[in-house]
Amino acid sequence: MDLLLDPRKTHLQLVQRIADILRLLAYEDELSNEELDKVWLLSNSSYKNEVYKALNEISVNLKPEHANFFFSKITERNPNEFRVEDFSCLSDLGKYSMDMDFKKKLVEFFLQIIKHAEDFKQDVQENAVAKFCEMIKPWDVEQKKVFFGELVASINNNKGKSVTCLIALRQLLEETIDRIVNTYSYSNSYSYDSKAESAESKLSKKEELQKWLNSSIRDLDVVQVILEDFSAYW
Repeated sequence: MDLLLDPRKTHLQLVQRIADILRLLAYEDELSNEELDKVWLLSNSSYKNEVYKALNEISVNLKPEHANFFFSKITERNPNEFRVEDFSCLSDLGKYSMDMDFKKKLVEFFLQIIKHAEDFKQDVQENAVAKFCEMIKPWDVEQKKVFFGELVASINNNKGKSVTCLIALRQLLEETIDRIVNTYSYSNSYSYDSKAESAESKLSKKEELQKWLNSSIRDLDVVQVILEDFSAYW
């Protein structure tokens, strides 16, 4: 492993096989912090693309402690040093993790970048929005309510500096509306009695989503907040 993971001694053909080796070590419960440190060191060398590709490939095989190791290393970076590869790696780790606390921690990381976008480069902002929306897409309404409120509050408190929050809010709204439309269409696609219960359930879900969306827009005064934010740019 020393030869394989040492940036000064290894070579491209070896690094390109790193995924198979790390997957085996994880399966055998032999992937120690010492080995992870070496992988991290290699990811900061000229072999970074190969290492990140390998990490993405084995995300499903990594244990919570492995995922937390890479989360800690990546988030310790200076904000100006964040890479697109970092976010892809974190997203895959979150996608396959069975640890809900890790998923929430990851979503909160992306959300903080969105809320303080002025501190980050444009590509980092865009990737944070994409990964944030991707992570929470399958979550239920109750879980999304919190983020909806946080984004609106951030827009309201940072008038004229909240474009990234507006983009994230728009994507969250679009995804919710899309689910409402698809739920409605799916419900009405059934015409047989054997499907009646499923159709009724889908229709109930549609009504629940509509109620949440309407009440959230009204209670948070979203339209007024957005109009006031737009006026700050003039």
